[in-house]
Amino acid sequence: MAKSNTPQDLSIISPEFTAAYARACEAGRAHAAQFAQALKDKPYYAGAGQLAHLAARIDYTDESASKGFSVGFYSHLERLIALGAQHLDIAADLTHINVTYAATAISD
Repeated sequence: MAKSNTPQDLSIISPEFTAAYARACEAGRAHAAQFAQALKDKPYYAGAGQLAHLAARIDYTDESASKGFSVGFYSHLERLIALGAQHLDIAADLTHINVTYAATAISD
């Protein structure tokens, strides 16, 4: 898979990855790793809804082997979130984010 410039570009799923469930899981994990790397390289994308754009393109009704793609994708993201969370105070980070958003909110 070619390297992407933005996390959202990673939302294109090639049919070659859906031949078997195990391969689809592997492709999903690889996609999650690429998505995480893109966010690491360009952290200003984090919090901008990129994951929601990707999630909107997944067919959750699909029961074929290609379902493994979303399983692998989300499972790997969960693992990465858990690893990253080990290094921060989650409550303090949430407070910081809420204060930041409140300070930049447009008042009515």
